[in-house]
Amino acid sequence: MRKRWPLLVLITVVLFAGGVLLLTPREEMAVVQGRRTSDWAMELLGPAPTEPAENVVRSFSAELAPDLIKLLRHHDSLLREPINTIARFLPRRLGVALHRTFKPNQPARHRLAAVLALGLMGTNAVTATPELSKALRDPDSNIRMYAAMALTRVGPVGIPGLIQALDDPSRRAREAAMGGLVQLGSDASPAISKLIHCLRTPNDTPFAHAALKSIGKPAVPALIELLSWDDLTIQCEAVRILGKIGSPARGAIPPILALAHHPAFELRRHVMTSLGRICFSCDSVPATLREALNDSHRDVRIAAAAQLRSDERIARETVTLLISDLRSGIAAKQASAVEALGRMGAWAVPAIPEVKAWQNLSAENSTLAEEAIRRIQNAAASTARGEIGDQEP
Repeated sequence: MRKRWPLLVLITVVLFAGGVLLLTPREEMAVVQGRRTSDWAMELLGPAPTEPAENVVRSFSAELAPDLIKLLRHHDSLLREPINTIARFLPRRLGVALHRTFKPNQPARHRLAAVLALGLMGTNAVTATPELSKALRDPDSNIRMYAAMALTRVGPVGIPGLIQALDDPSRRAREAAMGGLVQLGSDASPAISKLIHCLRTPNDTPFAHAALKSIGKPAVPALIELLSWDDLTIQCEAVRILGKIGSPARGAIPPILALAHHPAFELRRHVMTSLGRICFSCDSVPATLREALNDSHRDVRIAAAAQLRSDERIARETVTLLISDLRSGIAAKQASAVEALGRMGAWAVPAIPEVKAWQNLSAENSTLAEEAIRRIQNAAASTARGEIGDQEP
């Protein structure tokens, strides 16, 4: 009897599914260029080239949106999971035949086709906004993603749906909404306060980070406020985002500079990177970066050097100052200068004779000097070959 249960379940499912298929009426759809709107939408899923269907769907008028809304409302059958489960226990050919006959995944394909088509329609799909907002909670990740993209294309009316989803208890819905907000750039500024809240939720942090960075300058005041929080993780995220926003975040330079001597090296490292990205020429920035070349933590020194060598004028000035330190006669200062020169890339080539002279003063200097010279020469060789990229850490 135990061996027969899959067969009995299969027979029951087949009979029930057959009855459902017979009783399900075919929906009425408008006809465009000889084909139903739903057929054009399904063409967007492939496997044939999708460009012809994309061109037709882009031409859909607003009057055709209700047809696609019908597709978007197709719910998964109660038989989807049973059929998919049974198919896993059947020989491959029988499993394929079962799927072809009853198409348990077809409703999900309909919904995916609908969100793709509505996204191509742009503002002509504005009446689908409520259904697209609901689709942010769809169990299928592709449907959630493309629903969010469609909401960004229907116009300003689509933004509230994305913002509202940021309060959804489902992490998947929040992620989809933040993915859509990334596409809107500064137009997503009404979402800043909710995105700041999401930034504090570990699972949401990378998505909120991307959205706030995309918003850019309008998000700067809120991010500056986070710099004073007694939360290292939030401070690091805020500094990183401000650095990625770049020059529009110049107003954040003073509060970022105030964190240059923070006890946590992780934050100091992000501070150095962001200062260079936001404004090299701003007051105190070059000096702060040069001071960080003597930081107690290697990662901070590396981050500072990476920024200093990315600007020719500042890099040359920095190398000159380091050569002066190398000539100071103060052992600790000299050792620090040699290490820093080794991280200044090809700009430090003029310092090689000075490094060699310091190396000859003591056998203890040999290892550090050789390493610095090797780094400088490798960077110079890479530059000569026209290679672009960061120097070795």
